[in-house]
Amino acid sequence: LNSSQYLLKSIRAESKSNVQSSESYYPQFIFSKIFIDHETHEELNDGNKIIFNTTQRVFLSDFTYALSPSEATGGRKPRTDDEIVTTVANMLVKLAENLEHKELKFDEPYMELVSELIRLMETMNVESLKKLYHQIDIGTSYIQETSRNIFLEILPRVGTISSVLLAKDLVIEKHVRPTTAVQILTALPFFISELSAELIKECEVFLHVGVDRPDVKHSAVLSYSTMIYKAYSAHVITSDQFEKYVKTIFDMLL
Repeated sequence: LNSSQYLLKSIRAESKSNVQSSESYYPQFIFSKIFIDHETHEELNDGNKIIFNTTQRVFLSDFTYALSPSEATGGRKPRTDDEIVTTVANMLVKLAENLEHKELKFDEPYMELVSELIRLMETMNVESLKKLYHQIDIGTSYIQETSRNIFLEILPRVGTISSVLLAKDLVIEKHVRPTTAVQILTALPFFISELSAELIKECEVFLHVGVDRPDVKHSAVLSYSTMIYKAYSAHVITSDQFEKYVKTIFDMLL
């Protein structure tokens, strides 16, 4: 503006956040960019100047922010459950359409769209996840079936209590084919981020899968055994509870 004043016309900010997912040995990153551009300005006068007085104080902050696990936008633009269901359903369709040009990678480190899907599904409760499943379970076209298969690939990797309970219901109530049930059970225990004694109790039905599905029964027992071991290692269940579960499983195998 003159020899002693400068006009800030734009701000460009970029950040890279390292997000460590459960059971991950590979780095996961979220990249963000912010652009602020100057449009107009005016000189300060008595009508618009900012007045500081002795009653105002400066409070120091360590810039610590705890992100709510139940809200996908961090409070910037909260969305309803129905809006999130629609968003995730559309993302699944997009992934299904992209399979014609690009192979999906479900092993870590995840591709960006898969990471975003997991992040959104982490905020969904059981009812929302069920609504999403029923929404994508309609139809037999290539895109619809592929969207459903992608959802079933991602579900056991979400790791929340809600996702585990839905996976349990899909397997126990025979809503998925035996091969898909085995696929879900194989991945399920390695991504649980909310282990609790209550969740272990809820999943005890894995020990009672019928003999009419031998592959599913075998995978269910192994999956549940892994859950128990991880729960005990994390001090979620007591030694007495652990020994009780181990005895039950050994008695089944004899």
